[in-house]
Amino acid sequence: MNSKPLVLYVTAATLCRTVTGASPLAVILLAKESNASGVLVGLFSTCLTLPHLLGPVYGRWLDTSRMPLAIICYAVFIYACCFVLSVYGFAVRAHSISGVSLMLCGICSAFLMGGLSTQLTHIVPNNTQRKRVSQSWDTVTYAIGSTLGPLIFALLAKHASLHSAAYSLVTLVVIAGLILSRLAKPVNTEEKSHKESMSITEVTRVLATSIALKRTLIMTSSLSFCLASLPVFAVYFCEYGLANKEKGAYLVTAFGFGNFVSAIWLIVRPLKGEALLMLRDYGSGLLLCITLIGISQNFEITLFGYFLVGVLNALFFTASLAARTEYAPPRGASQIYMWVAATKIGTGSMGALCAGVLIDSYLYLPIIVALVVLAVGLFIAGRNPA
Repeated sequence: MNSKPLVLYVTAATLCRTVTGASPLAVILLAKESNASGVLVGLFSTCLTLPHLLGPVYGRWLDTSRMPLAIICYAVFIYACCFVLSVYGFAVRAHSISGVSLMLCGICSAFLMGGLSTQLTHIVPNNTQRKRVSQSWDTVTYAIGSTLGPLIFALLAKHASLHSAAYSLVTLVVIAGLILSRLAKPVNTEEKSHKESMSITEVTRVLATSIALKRTLIMTSSLSFCLASLPVFAVYFCEYGLANKEKGAYLVTAFGFGNFVSAIWLIVRPLKGEALLMLRDYGSGLLLCITLIGISQNFEITLFGYFLVGVLNALFFTASLAARTEYAPPRGASQIYMWVAATKIGTGSMGALCAGVLIDSYLYLPIIVALVVLAVGLFIAGRNPA
């Protein structure tokens, strides 16, 4: 079996997700260096994520295109150009330029993340075992990206400057685009028609009527809102408590490292059991770990808390993928994936905005609000999930 396409995919996906993993932290630090207020910091973070709400539309583009990976390649290069422009905007304190550029980056990053994942079906042979292996590796690319991204950025920023570190990220995403261009080829869309592919209206109706999918959406979204406050809190916690805001990168990296360790473990020991039950249980564990972060006054304990959150988040994320697949109708499985991803990213952007607005009032207020949102989501969706 030729594994070269999967190797190229994993390499490109890892580079893409390294950049998307580092960019929120980069934007927060660049915004603070340009004397942006907490509200603006939250808005800039939101610009990277809010456009993901249109993910279902992007999913339809990819579903109906004969060259979906070519579309993703274009998105990669547009992302690179817009990210450079946003960094320039921060350098000259032209926040409007940065905001518009980051909005375009947010649109493109939807293709680098969920959009890219939908293309595994065209890259990997139509074999259940091969597909499950490829999906496990796809989870690993997210974990590696969330680990290496903040770490690489922190190291570059420490030895060079924030702006140089940000420009270096662009190099990685350009390389990813060149690799993906080698995979881009026409896919067979002759057998697919608009009648066979569910419309957005049909997908919306399924989401509205399926109890399992609604509960998946609620738990996934509430956790996303909660986790989005952690990078903002990390920077401010280290700045106020340690007089060193750059150390916030190490907290975010600990989260990514926990994600990575857990993702590798899942390749060896895949999850078993009812998806909704797993979502409820791992969500409850995350609630406890984030509470630990909120009550900790010690950097080492907080670092360990971020690591534990990363470990459990990988388990939760994998259970969420299982839920999206198992509870979705076959004709709309890929679009359901994009809908859940869009909702997850959208609520995450709201969480980042909320954290930016609240953190100037009281350091721990974003964590308190995030925990309340997660607890309510688990209570509503976690009751008798089976």
